Order: sequence, then C-alpha cells, then structure tokens
Amino acid sequence: MNRYYFLACLSLLLLAVAPTSAQTIWDGPTMTFTKPASADWNLEENQDRITENVWITRRNRWSIFNIAEGEITAKPSCSTSPGQPFGTRWAWGKTADGIENLTFDNFLGSNFSNCKPGREGGMMERDAVLHLVEKNIYIDIKFTNWTNQSGGAAFSYERSTEPQVSSTTLLQSSSVSLAPNPSQASITIRGLGNIISSNYIIYNTTGSIIRQGIWSTNETIDIANLTSGMYYLQIEAHDQMLKFVKL
Repeated sequence: MNRYYFLACLSLLLLAVAPTSAQTIWDGPTMTFTKPASADWNLEENQDRITENVWITRRNRWSIFNIAEGEITAKPSCSTSPGQPFGTRWAWGKTADGIENLTFDNFLGSNFSNCKPGREGGMMERDAVLHLVEKNIYIDIKFTNWTNQSGGAAFSYERSTEPQVSSTTLLQSSSVSLAPNPSQASITIRGLGNIISSNYIIYNTTGSIIRQGIWSTNETIDIANLTSGMYYLQIEAHDQMLKFVKL
C-alpha cells in the first residue's frame, strides 16, 4: 500500500470518469480557496491544486499564475504573458448557460479582465467559468476577494469541484463510504463490517501523503486542518480507496 497503489487507482478513476478528450463539467460541492495576504505562494496550502498540472496562486504582487508551470519573474500582462495562468481559459457566465454560448479568453484578456492587470478587483462577485484546457474541464468560479500589492496581494474565490464518485467506481467494492461528504471538520467510515481497526492514509490529488493514522470503530477522522479541496482516503485493512471533499 503506497503511492504507486494510489496513483494506479486514481488513473483508473480518471479513465473511467473523465477521458482527456471529453468535455467535463465539474458540478460537485462548492469550495472556497484563499491565498492570504503576504502568504508564501510556494507552499501547497497557498496554491489551489485543481489538477496535477494546474496550481493557481499569486505572488505578493501582480496577478494570479499557474505555479505548476513554473515561477514568474515579471508582471504578467496582455502582451508579455497572455496565457497566464498557463493551461487555463476564462469566460463570464455559468456552465448552466451552455459552454457553447460562452466566450473564453486569457485571464488577462480583452474579453475577460479587459487587459488591465492590477485592476482584477473589478471581477468581484461575478459569475465566471474556468476552462482547464488539457483536461477539457469546465468549472464555475466566482472571485470574492482581491487586494492590491500594498494589501499583500490576497485573493479568494469560490469554485465548483469534481462530481463525487462512489467508492465502487474506484475499487469495485461493496458499501464502504464516508460521511458526511463533503465535510468541514471530520469524516466517519461506514460499511467496514467486522473490521474494528485499520491503518489509513490521506493523499492529495497529486499522490502526496498528507496524513497517516489508525482508525477504530465508531471513531471519526479529523480533517479540520486540511486545506479545502479534494482528497483520497486509503483504508488498508479493506484494500479500499475513497474520495472526499474538505469544505
């Protein structure tokens, strides 16, 4: 039971649920991501790791960027870095409006932020859609905070998450599940039958181990300190992998 096991299961899930070439709309529970003022953008907790190759963050100045594609050393603009955050396209509206009816552009594009880097605060509370180009995923998103450089360059947004998939999709298992899911504070494992104790491992979406511990019957697993997002819980005694969302 290790990271390779996790990645193999995750690969099977992705193949079964969202082939790379297919258009996928994420309509799972809404989560909030916040990069606090003056926070270190190199730390995972200050990056919204949406997929393995799209990690949205922001330095303590300038606009947002995809740090999975490398650091930025100059202010992104419509002319010098038109594609930042790399791998993404943006549009005003909602996925419910119909993807074919939306006009997608660069984040710093004439049809989205009006090519005015540094004035992105005008996006507040407007419905928008984020397109992850490589995976062809569409995500509803709404910025709720944006501070300028003097304020430490914080930003926040709400976005939809990947639709929840039952545990049977991952490992063709029985009735094992997590509740509540999504959750803010703790999760309970249900359906393990006669198993009264087991080691468990929590992974993030890139396969890194976030936490390990021992679970016993009727105990909950504390997730209050996890960053909002999607995770995978591996239950070793049952050879099971379950997905959950931390709100």
